[in-house]
Amino acid sequence: MLLLVAVGAVAGIARGLIGLGTRTPLHHQVDPAAMVSAAGLLRTFTCLGAMAASAVNAAFLPRGATGDGLHHLTLFMLGGAALLFLLALPGRSPDRMSGQAVKSR
Repeated sequence: MLLLVAVGAVAGIARGLIGLGTRTPLHHQVDPAAMVSAAGLLRTFTCLGAMAASAVNAAFLPRGATGDGLHHLTLFMLGGAALLFLLALPGRSPDRMSGQAVKSR
């Protein structure tokens, strides 16, 4: 019972920190007038990402976590991570946006 409580606490703390880590930049970067729509979009795309991850797992692991399926899933995830990294490179950094956010408020 103690192990179950400990695992639940560790998982709960990690989940809470993930939520905090995604919402904090949102509050710092979004104009207050657009906060509600930005928070809604964050939640929507978080749910869509979870559904896409489930679909990818089902596609690559139809009969369970076999060696070949895991290797193919790993290659797919590495390709996706590289693509997201390349898409994020030209994006706006918080350092460059901090001056704009202060001026607009």
